[in-house]
Amino acid sequence: MSFPYTPHFNNCNFPTYDMLDDDDVFDSDLLWVGSRSKAAEDKQFFDSHLSPFYRIEQLILATISDTKNGKQPRILSDENMQLLFEVQKKIDGLKVNYSGSVVSLSDICLNPLGNACATQSVLQFYKMDPKKYKELGGVNHVEYCLEHYSSANSCLSAFKAPLDPSTALGGFTGKNYSEASSFIITYPVNNKFHRKGSANGKAMSWEKAFIRLVKDEIKPMVNSHNLSISFSSESSIQEELKRDSSADVITILVSYILMSVYISFALADIPNFSSFFISSKALLGFSGIVVVILSVLGSAGFYSAFGIKSTLIIMEVIPFLVLAKTDDTGPFTRPITRRPKDS
Repeated sequence: MSFPYTPHFNNCNFPTYDMLDDDDVFDSDLLWVGSRSKAAEDKQFFDSHLSPFYRIEQLILATISDTKNGKQPRILSDENMQLLFEVQKKIDGLKVNYSGSVVSLSDICLNPLGNACATQSVLQFYKMDPKKYKELGGVNHVEYCLEHYSSANSCLSAFKAPLDPSTALGGFTGKNYSEASSFIITYPVNNKFHRKGSANGKAMSWEKAFIRLVKDEIKPMVNSHNLSISFSSESSIQEELKRDSSADVITILVSYILMSVYISFALADIPNFSSFFISSKALLGFSGIVVVILSVLGSAGFYSAFGIKSTLIIMEVIPFLVLAKTDDTGPFTRPITRRPKDS
């Protein structure tokens, strides 16, 4: 017995081998702008000749809205300032191992003058030193610096520059900084230009540990003081894109299994034990799903062979679009099953 369609089945499968060398696009810039676009070329020129914009790690601590009037209380209080010092202590003490070396924030942060990190935080009014908090008058010193941040020497940051209150506080109107309802702590981290590989390996390793620290220790500590916390790192977008793509795999698998079962039951004849696999159309449903999977892999592999990288569209949209065409199995199968059998 010959199988005339077997060569076509094999031929549609060969492009999938190119997917083994394909890297999915998780760079947020490339998801919005083509790699050969004018904007991408200008950015690459700037990054390679000057330096990429620094990486941003950020925490936002905010008061919770009052249930009566719906307004957020001001966050500037002695208790909240003490909490902020405790949070900063944990961040400064965070150390990770990268390729045999110990990495901390001071090793990767932006430090334009000396060794002090250019952290954007109201703690800079105390030179990031908890000992100076009481020496300078506690929370009253913040109130003073909010009005004289660019003129008073005692308000200069640890990195010898004025700190604009609008970069360290949020939830205020106009220049009423003292009414702010949130602390904004921003850690600028040095960013390195790289075409391939991981030139920012140290920073990325620290960022992963930073997110874990916030989730496991800092978040419960902040919540216990009746404050909310939001956080992000430079690699958060890429990590979320990867996590989202991985989470969709289960959804896709379940959808394909259900469609296979649907085809089997929708096209099944009266059950017959002796010809179960023929009458139930189980093999037909499975074959239809296999063709769909090969179609998706084949199309992705075909473009991968030409160096065109995959995006989230491959994982989230195309599998479902192709899966919808399995409904054509019915119109193709019914005429054959209803045709009178040869005597």
